[in-house]
Amino acid sequence: MAFSRVNPTGYTNDNSTITAAQANQLDINQSRAIDGTAGGTYTPTGQIIISGTEGIRYQCTGAGANIRLGSRVITRQSTMSGITEGTGTWAMDIGMTWRNATESATGLFLPLDLPDGAVLNSVTARYIGAGGHVTNPLTDPGGLDLAMPLLQVLSVDSGGVATVVGSQLDTAVDPIDYEVMHEITASALAHTVLREVNRYLVRFIGERGAEYTTGALLTQVLYQATVTKYIEH
Repeated sequence: MAFSRVNPTGYTNDNSTITAAQANQLDINQSRAIDGTAGGTYTPTGQIIISGTEGIRYQCTGAGANIRLGSRVITRQSTMSGITEGTGTWAMDIGMTWRNATESATGLFLPLDLPDGAVLNSVTARYIGAGGHVTNPLTDPGGLDLAMPLLQVLSVDSGGVATVVGSQLDTAVDPIDYEVMHEITASALAHTVLREVNRYLVRFIGERGAEYTTGALLTQVLYQATVTKYIEH
């Protein structure tokens, strides 16, 4: 709870006295107050609510002048605005989902807008394979073998050199699982995001092979990251 006045009626003159109870309450209150000079560690037992019209102004400067978090895991959808690596391989549908139009080993590039300084844990693509596949499993070399979709996470440095941070092939090799919405996740990435040095992309390559079927959908891309500070996010 917030501090209350130790003497609600106020002190009227220089001869006003302070009781032992009031002095003890002042001592307790100041011991619970935030030290604005030396800092410290505090464990509130209730919410701290700032109201009014002014808010809080954060005026620190320098490389480390960020609002720090102990640790917070966030999951966010990334933009679906992207560019195709090969002409005609992917087409954008209503709702900014991507439809696989032709068979190709070239991919679709989607930017990842990651928070600087965060640790990227995983990236997930939500995908719906087109209907009409026969072989089960789809990767059976004795049948109409299919190269499964591939999700890659790329870091591109200032020299334009792309590094694969992580990747994952689609493991939904049963057509019943493949032809409905399912997730393809590149996990255990443990990559520290450095936005001043790198930019980040998803490269997604659709299915290929003898049993290729047109019309698969890439509907969403998500990332999970551990953040320990706030910058622009």
